[in-house]
Amino acid sequence: MHDRPTQAELLDIIAETLRETVVPATAPHARHQARIAANLCAVLAREMADTHNPATIMRRLEIALGLPAGHGGIDGVTRQLRLGGAPTSEAIELVSELVRMKLDVVKPGYDQHGAEAEHAAVS
Repeated sequence: MHDRPTQAELLDIIAETLRETVVPATAPHARHQARIAANLCAVLAREMADTHNPATIMRRLEIALGLPAGHGGIDGVTRQLRLGGAPTSEAIELVSELVRMKLDVVKPGYDQHGAEAEHAAVS
């Protein structure tokens, strides 16, 4: 166990410094790269702080598809979905949950756009 600030907190500080101090003080032709660096730091911080456990959801998805444990991860699941015909509603919900988890790390709040309509279509 490390003391604070944590690795995720340090990345947040770097991202904020880049956004608030470096980008405004940077020549116009380099601002885009500074924003990209800030966004990458923010993504890494969210990945490190992520409390979700995609492995648990992946295992539930393997079970829902009738696959043995550790059957190739996402590649095995994808292969089974392609070969197995129409997936169950549980499998669809689990895939949606995995995608939402990934979006929450990469682009927080993005999955909320049209989420109610999407959920109604899946149900």
